[in-house]
Amino acid sequence: MSTEELTSQQLAQKITKVTDPDHFDHHKWAGLYVQWISSTNKNKLPMEAIAEEDPGMTISQNLDFLRNEYQDKLNNFGVEFPVDGIEKGRVAWLVEAKNRSLDDPVLVYFHGGGYLHGLIPVFPSFLKEVYLTSSNSDRLSILIVDYKLSWQGGKWPIPVDEATRTLNKLSETSKNFFIGGDSAGAHLCCSSLRHQKHPIESITKAKSGAMPVGAILISPWINIHPPMTGTYETNKPPRDFSSAQTSKEYGRLFTNSKEEQQSKLLNPALDDTVDWTQILPEKTWVYYGDHEVMVDDFENWLINLVQLPREKVFVDSGAYHDNIIVDPWGRKEAMQSLVSFVNTF
Repeated sequence: MSTEELTSQQLAQKITKVTDPDHFDHHKWAGLYVQWISSTNKNKLPMEAIAEEDPGMTISQNLDFLRNEYQDKLNNFGVEFPVDGIEKGRVAWLVEAKNRSLDDPVLVYFHGGGYLHGLIPVFPSFLKEVYLTSSNSDRLSILIVDYKLSWQGGKWPIPVDEATRTLNKLSETSKNFFIGGDSAGAHLCCSSLRHQKHPIESITKAKSGAMPVGAILISPWINIHPPMTGTYETNKPPRDFSSAQTSKEYGRLFTNSKEEQQSKLLNPALDDTVDWTQILPEKTWVYYGDHEVMVDDFENWLINLVQLPREKVFVDSGAYHDNIIVDPWGRKEAMQSLVSFVNTF
């Protein structure tokens, strides 16, 4: 039976077996993961069943894939960053600069996955590449946040609360931190930045000094109840591995009601109730592929609501959702643009 013919459950089992830390293959892991996601979409597997199959692991388990080769090269590799109100082991350093000062740059990263899928080794592997190719790697730190997922009790707005708690804590030792995320992680970035200016009353309030100085938004999931029209139709699978239907399902599981899922508060692409030009930091870098189903939402939001200059947006020709993370070596121009942005902090 070929890989393409395997069921989603068989693919998930195959992924979890690729666990040899000494021979981690980023491309193989990412390829199998994308095939698994595509299989669950194709077979319209219920999100609750997908959650049971998900191969997501703890930060420590993820870092095991990089530990043998990089532990001695990345200071404080895997060391926990304790945050009140967040379970032990959910916030940790990929790398922390030696004798980190208030002015040293810190990237706080939130992974993607529709608030359903957990952290997988591809994310720290991607971040490791960003770090190693950065010109300021001797002072750059990267903090990974493994926020609660929807099926773990992390429905809206719990992830925003956890992100805010993390930034509040970090602001005690840093004044040069910026946030980044892909897909749902980018949605969390947007929601957290919005919360800074327009607080959600039911969760932790952002401290005055906890505003990130920059943001990296990779394939941002900014419409969790999208239409079945436009690029959601023209770029649907197999052109992209994401789809309008799966986005809606992820959104359904993440929210507490249909009204909440369709609200402007949870859909930045539609949120004209706030001034996004005052919410996103001056230093913002956005990435997306022109084969993504979400292109229409990206364009509408960036042009009409965010009004972000085009030089701050990298449109990756021929790329699908999260392509830069799946294959950072193959998306060379995009990686160069991202690293150049990171070097400005």
